[in-house]
Amino acid sequence: MKKFISAISLAISLIVANTAATAAESTVNFPAGQKAGTFSCTFDGSGKVRIDTHNVDAKGFCPGDPGVTRAGHLEGQSDDLGKYYFEIQKELQQSGSVTVSSVDTSVTRINCSAGHSGKPVYPYGDKYCAFLRR
Repeated sequence: MKKFISAISLAISLIVANTAATAAESTVNFPAGQKAGTFSCTFDGSGKVRIDTHNVDAKGFCPGDPGVTRAGHLEGQSDDLGKYYFEIQKELQQSGSVTVSSVDTSVTRINCSAGHSGKPVYPYGDKYCAFLRR
């Protein structure tokens, strides 16, 4: 029985390690001295992704907006979110970033960059929450 439990534990560990190793992620940095900006992403594969902001307010990332799990954090389908660019604001004196990561392994690559790449602006949510400013 002890060997059986050890084998199951090892199998679960390998599955978790393999899943973590295949997660896709991309980060866009906004340096100190920049107050506003935009970013957009492209995805290889189709699945659920999460956008997390760090010292950045993103338009449409407010509680009550579609896909917002908590202020500054958005989850949605890569096919939908890849159609748009997102607007950000931040404090001039500090740097900030946005990290986009896959929630499941069906999105194999994420490429995000500053700018909008000719895409339309993200239409869901019309305000900045300013949750980072005290």
